[in-house]
Amino acid sequence: MKITLRRVGLAVAAIVVFIVLWSSFCLFVYGAWVPTTPEPHECKQAERVISEAKDFAAQSEDALARLQLICAIKRANQWYYQNAKINQILYSSGTLSIIFLSFFTALLIAAEASKKSEKWRILTLSLPLLSTAVATTMSQFHFQESWELRENGRIAAEDLLARTEMLPISKAEFSSAIADIRQNLVDLQKSQASRYFAYRFTPSDNPQIGGNADDSDKGKSSEASAQSMRPK
Repeated sequence: MKITLRRVGLAVAAIVVFIVLWSSFCLFVYGAWVPTTPEPHECKQAERVISEAKDFAAQSEDALARLQLICAIKRANQWYYQNAKINQILYSSGTLSIIFLSFFTALLIAAEASKKSEKWRILTLSLPLLSTAVATTMSQFHFQESWELRENGRIAAEDLLARTEMLPISKAEFSSAIADIRQNLVDLQKSQASRYFAYRFTPSDNPQIGGNADDSDKGKSSEASAQSMRPK
């Protein structure tokens, strides 16, 4: 294959377009030029407390438990946020692709482009096939439902985070409240997983999309259970 200036220009243009699209994707999803998920500072703070503490009796167990719970909630919140953004991009891009492909297909048919040459005929036939492939992919992978599900999960995680930051000072009330929030976080994860697999693999059931832990049956852990989850 002979290397020409036109081919080099097309290759460079393709690389530039790819870099721009990838950078835009990373900025929209991760808030940075590269895909990275920063560790919540509460996680680092909790690890530092555990590694430096020689005697946990000298440390505030309640403060450490609060840090660990906030760390877990923020990690879940970050994952829901990024996953929702990714599904938003996939759904929006797929929808726009179908619109443009349908428009150009109608334009080519109206102009009777298929009668001009074999290349135009192939192009006229390829666009509807490509549009159908995009629509089928969106239907099978449920980008819209995944976007909604993860966004609901993010909102539920934000609610748990706010409740964790306003935990009562009283030791008895704190133990009961933190055990309840831990259980709510577990319920949220279970609800997200069950509903995701429900609409992915049993679409005929048409489950309600959501992710709020309040929708599921919750059981409150006892104070003894909360004590057992604390570091010894």
